[in-house]
Amino acid sequence: MKNAARGIGIVFALAVGLAAPAAALPVSPPAPGESALQTIHRLRSEGFRVIESRVGSAATDKCTVTAIRHGQELTPQQGRLRGQFTTVYVDLGCK
Repeated sequence: MKNAARGIGIVFALAVGLAAPAAALPVSPPAPGESALQTIHRLRSEGFRVIESRVGSAATDKCTVTAIRHGQELTPQQGRLRGQFTTVYVDLGCK
């Protein structure tokens, strides 16, 4: 019984350890005066996969960045993805 409980504890600890996020690349916030489009292009040029989340229906050039959040890190799988990149979510307020 003690061995079974210990085994379950070890499996749980391994699962938690493996689920911990990898060291995320730093994301710098938008510079003063930087538009939403400039921020998105900058993040892409830095190697991030950018997913936009917006409130409002205006075009992106009429939006402001309200937040930038890290997403899941992806690695190549069976040759489908080239390289490794981190997803960032860019929250936009569009009026």
